[in-house]
Amino acid sequence: MDSFLITHFAGRSERDVRHSDAERQLLAAREIARQARTGRTHYLILRSPEEAGDAARLREVARILRARYPGLMCIELSTKFDHRLKEYDRFRPFLDLLPKR
Repeated sequence: MDSFLITHFAGRSERDVRHSDAERQLLAAREIARQARTGRTHYLILRSPEEAGDAARLREVARILRARYPGLMCIELSTKFDHRLKEYDRFRPFLDLLPKR
């Protein structure tokens, strides 16, 4: 996930890639936070794994990403069916915002 966020938000030019990963991570975090302040929020949608241990690790990864990239919103989708119905109603419209293949 770090690689994707760094590439997407810290640039891909030769000038950008000369910086260390830590420097580019800081640039990406600043860009995500700037966009969030100006009304453009980026979301990471996660599916809850079946195994409890995997779910705990996923939540820890999401916590780390939120700490590294203020402004990035992490949403975990539930595996419970009644939650799925509510999530469908609430979040399905976001899929219409994504580019069509």
